[in-house]
Amino acid sequence: MLTLYRSCVGHGEHLADLAKASLPTDVAWIDLLKPEPDEVAFVKRTTGLDVPDIGDLSEIESSSRLRNQNGAIYLSAPLIYRAEEDQPITTPVGFVLTRERLITVRFHELSFFQTFTDRDLAAESDPLSSTAVFAG
Repeated sequence: MLTLYRSCVGHGEHLADLAKASLPTDVAWIDLLKPEPDEVAFVKRTTGLDVPDIGDLSEIESSSRLRNQNGAIYLSAPLIYRAEEDQPITTPVGFVLTRERLITVRFHELSFFQTFTDRDLAAESDPLSSTAVFAG
């Protein structure tokens, strides 16, 4: 699922036809949850940035976890969460940070993403920025 967060809107948006859609210029955060190929293609086409897949994000080498490529910072991290069995497990999460926007790539629902959007974005009075979302 692809969700866009604009700099002055406190809630996410979904686009209907990704093949024809363009990326609004004021999007500060693109969140990809279990991304489909058409969603990845849309992000690549509209931002010019590579979108890491689960294999890229699962690399265990520390040199693969943080890199700078064409003005974007790529970071991957295993994050701990609790699945249905209430046992802690890890899932890879990717971050692509530029001055204009943040792209997050994740493959499981993570409660802290929902908490951030519900609490912090709803209360945000300043325009949203890529770095503010990343810090949040």
